[in-house]
Amino acid sequence: MKRIAWIAALAACVAAPASSGSFDAKDTLNPGEGILLTNMTCGGPVGGVQVFAEGTSSAGFFGPLKADGSLHCAGGFRTIRLKSGRYYVGQLYSATDNSPVPPDKSPHFSIEAGKLNYVGDLYAGGPISEPLDDETQMRVMGRVLTLLNHEPQMRERLAKPEHAWLAGYEFVTDKSLGPIVPIGAMPSPNSRQMQVTMQIGKPRWKRGEDGQPIVCRRLLPLPEGATPVPGEPRPCDGEFITPAQLVAEEYGASATLRRVEVLDGDDGALTLAATATPPGLKNTERRQLEVPAGQWWDGRQGKVVCYDSATTGTVNITDVSGTCPKKAISPREYLRRKLGKEVRFVSSARVGPDGGLLRIDYDIDVPVQ
Repeated sequence: MKRIAWIAALAACVAAPASSGSFDAKDTLNPGEGILLTNMTCGGPVGGVQVFAEGTSSAGFFGPLKADGSLHCAGGFRTIRLKSGRYYVGQLYSATDNSPVPPDKSPHFSIEAGKLNYVGDLYAGGPISEPLDDETQMRVMGRVLTLLNHEPQMRERLAKPEHAWLAGYEFVTDKSLGPIVPIGAMPSPNSRQMQVTMQIGKPRWKRGEDGQPIVCRRLLPLPEGATPVPGEPRPCDGEFITPAQLVAEEYGASATLRRVEVLDGDDGALTLAATATPPGLKNTERRQLEVPAGQWWDGRQGKVVCYDSATTGTVNITDVSGTCPKKAISPREYLRRKLGKEVRFVSSARVGPDGGLLRIDYDIDVPVQ
């Protein structure tokens, strides 16, 4: 019984993150410690990340217990205490699982003692559901962990009253962090369009004669039984086209290419940002159906249409008393029989003087072109 309890307790310790090393207004740094400062944005099931000293493996059953600190996703703005030195993000964790990140695939940063160390804004997991500007979205797409330099925005956060307690610490930006990535204007909110980001890897793109990127729809398939040869690119199956043409082919004529970026050099991926209409989106249109004069009348119980079910059309009434030689139905029923259940009756009205035609207004949903 004791053995089972011990194993359960150990499993719970491994599944949960190590001590976070959190640091807030009531805390004081110990000698040799510094403050890690970041802003967290997470996607998918990720609940946070764990930080490890360089040279410490985050892999294995006991990996999570070796972490020096944890950063939780909730709330965004994060500060934790760490001893001075070099660190890397070595674990992603959720409510039920931990996932190690190899050091060569993870962001690394330095902590200086006695200082407020901005290591960049951390984007973890994916896909990230909250709206991101193009500049950010194009850099975090397809990556599990990304540190971006949003120093101006971080300084704005620090200027808020709730973070005034950090003013006593010298602000430093990690030297290995890349240049400032401007946060661009958010795409105009439009519930009828979706943001699209695409990454095209080599050798599916190259530069054309004018120096602008062009892309290949697909590569030639390997012969049956053949295996890819490292370093030997497969040729394009067809002509190279422009990024705008590719976006239109993938998402339809409504798609609009907004940005084309080569973020990691010409040997890296080509990233495209676009907007497109979601599949199945429809517009509601107001239309009219007309019934000629002499083929309908205004009776005691409302308007009546003289309908021939054999031809699905209207026919003339026989005399001024309003006798219909076929079937007398309401304008709503005539609309349904004529155009089907997809249309929605709105109203019907006489157009012109007595004896004029009857106009039936109705709504119909049509696919967005």
